[in-house]
Amino acid sequence: MRMILSLISGIAALTAYIPYIISIVRGQTRPERMSWFIWTVLGIIAFVSQLAEGARSSLWLVGVLTLGGLTIFLLSIRYGMGGILRRDLIALIFTIAGLGVWYLFGNPIIGLATVIAVGSASAFLTGLKAYQHPGTEAKITWLLASTAALLTIISLDYFTLSIVVYPTYIFLTNFVILLAAVLGQRKAAIRTA
Repeated sequence: MRMILSLISGIAALTAYIPYIISIVRGQTRPERMSWFIWTVLGIIAFVSQLAEGARSSLWLVGVLTLGGLTIFLLSIRYGMGGILRRDLIALIFTIAGLGVWYLFGNPIIGLATVIAVGSASAFLTGLKAYQHPGTEAKITWLLASTAALLTIISLDYFTLSIVVYPTYIFLTNFVILLAAVLGQRKAAIRTA
């Protein structure tokens, strides 16, 4: 049953990218370039860290998110927003510094903690953009991705901090970005009313 839930999680994560990609190509969604670049790099690191820690069922989610993130980043080069703003460069510097810390310690747990800290900074960029420009995000994608992460948590074979923390971070991050877009949309509706 756990493997089936894990597989459903991977399918849900993959499905989350479909409306996002369609929305990007149609010009409705404008992904935050630096967020997606950082998430792609961090996804690779998270996959390797989770694998080193013995994760199996959560790898579906991490692998799909990494490949999806790469696809969105590549699309964001043409269709996205940001990438050279001061806050984007600060997030990139934070990413490089975090990776340096992980390299110095060479510990998968420190690598995972670094991924989460840096990923949270990237999520802030997208969450802020989603709140300020709510029409530039496909909310269904963030809902599906948070659902996929929740299914991954339920499907875990065993719970250790090093295994459960990453899918929990993915769940919370996606939910917060969804919430930012919804709140931004409400704020915009109140302003125009």
